[in-house]
Amino acid sequence: MKLQQRTDFALRALLFLADSGGATPTAIADAHGISASHLAKVMSALSAAGFVRAERGRGKLATLARPAEDITVGDVVRTFEPFDLAECFRGDQCALTRRCNLQRALGDARDAFLAILDEVSLASLQTRTTRQLTRLRI
Repeated sequence: MKLQQRTDFALRALLFLADSGGATPTAIADAHGISASHLAKVMSALSAAGFVRAERGRGKLATLARPAEDITVGDVVRTFEPFDLAECFRGDQCALTRRCNLQRALGDARDAFLAILDEVSLASLQTRTTRQLTRLRI
């Protein structure tokens, strides 16, 4: 499984905010060498989902809306990733739906994947290296 780019950007932005205590989206984008306009869209989604508290206006800081210990990678991945792994997850009718165990197997795999990520908090990802990145860019 490969996470979408916006999920990756969301996780990086949240980790940056956890390490820095607050930053502008531009500072986060510059630190990671990513598009500021793309990150702005991700930050908007993070704010709408309740992960980030963002002040409006140029140069305003974004901060975590709750402690890093209370944000799990699983929460973030659920917010950004579509988990309709096959047609039967989208409600489309497959000729095999009633006689196939694929949906159950894929559902079990998805649930196991997310259960592992639910055990990983943003705080547990913080390291000396991630903190150094914020000091270089703020």
